[in-house]
Amino acid sequence: MIDLETTFEDMKEEINFIDYLLDETISPKANSEKFVGFDGLGYLSKNNLSLRDARCLSWKYFSEAFGNMAEGTDINYYFNELQYNSFMHGNKWNKELPVHIIAGYGEKGFAAQIEDSGEGFDYKKVYSKYLSEKKYFKNKGSGFNKFNERNSYIISWEGKGNISNLMFRINENDEWIWKDRILHLSRLTNKFINFKIKLKE
Repeated sequence: MIDLETTFEDMKEEINFIDYLLDETISPKANSEKFVGFDGLGYLSKNNLSLRDARCLSWKYFSEAFGNMAEGTDINYYFNELQYNSFMHGNKWNKELPVHIIAGYGEKGFAAQIEDSGEGFDYKKVYSKYLSEKKYFKNKGSGFNKFNERNSYIISWEGKGNISNLMFRINENDEWIWKDRILHLSRLTNKFINFKIKLKE
């Protein structure tokens, strides 16, 4: 669900944020091992780009970073849509331009943010147009459609529109599964987590 009023700090507060899984600035040129080619052939042709010009984050890179936090969820799919937008619409496939990625977890969910180096866009105006004139988008607007599919996923933008946020909220009935994942992660990484998890007996 798109919620233009929710900031990344709001998301962190809502999920009772604990720690980051990812916090780095990367670019296709400087960190090529974390990128793969993009398959949007129509877009490339229209903009006179070759396949070698289009790079986005590899699924392997961020799925390994998120680990078991993403298992059984659509976190990777939503994040993938956001990162496509950042490299395609934000950085316009400029391999020199970086993105800054942060992602982490809390007692009640997961949150991620991507900040690209682009000029941004008037997300309030564009989203308003999407809501009132869906014909305007035709083949475009698929991202907005995806983002509005489920209430457990919140998408928002900040700044000049070059910062996109994602939050996954845990359903009350699944909190025990999530807490078990956090405990598992803390054991794997030997991190000390400064909160008490109440497990169901």
